[in-house]
Amino acid sequence: MAAGDLTTLANLKAYLGSNVGSYSDAWLSGVISAVSQQIQQWLSRTIASASYTDKFSGPGGISVLTRQYPITAVSAVSIDGVAVPASTTQTDAGYQFDKRKIQVRGYRFGRGVMNCSISYTAGYATTPADLEAAVWETCSIFLSSQGADSPALKMLRAGDTEQQTQIPGTVSGAAIGTIIASPNITSVLMPYRPAGFSY
Repeated sequence: MAAGDLTTLANLKAYLGSNVGSYSDAWLSGVISAVSQQIQQWLSRTIASASYTDKFSGPGGISVLTRQYPITAVSAVSIDGVAVPASTTQTDAGYQFDKRKIQVRGYRFGRGVMNCSISYTAGYATTPADLEAAVWETCSIFLSSQGADSPALKMLRAGDTEQQTQIPGTVSGAAIGTIIASPNITSVLMPYRPAGFSY
């Protein structure tokens, strides 16, 4: 499973069942990577859990929506060069966070130019089930639409030796993008698309 992939080869093959046909594992893995990349581009976000450091101009106010979510940990918050501590109670000064935002008490994300910084971890440890199913469906539609460009098995003969080899087709990002734009797929993807962020 390549970095950034939203499903595994085994899970896709289980979904396709007998429709796997003669597709090689290498070809299917390439389709998974291409679909995963296109979906995350459409979502304008990364799904897998990762660490981020965002530097931004303070918007004013006591909370910010981060670019990536769900937030699972915050390691540092800095405003105007001052480190903001984690708040351990509902009344202590410092920062707290939920899945979508970081909030400060006793501080403000004061207006300025690139004067704020937050280091945090966000994303999913595993691909959410409905999102993974959308990846399978997109892969399935793409594979069934390939026609003449589908990977084909060809017999090659050299003397007395005959070998079966696979001639791969082209994984078209534009074709995948068209499938993703269909209502059935976008209805699943929309809840994962950021509604906005504060910087």
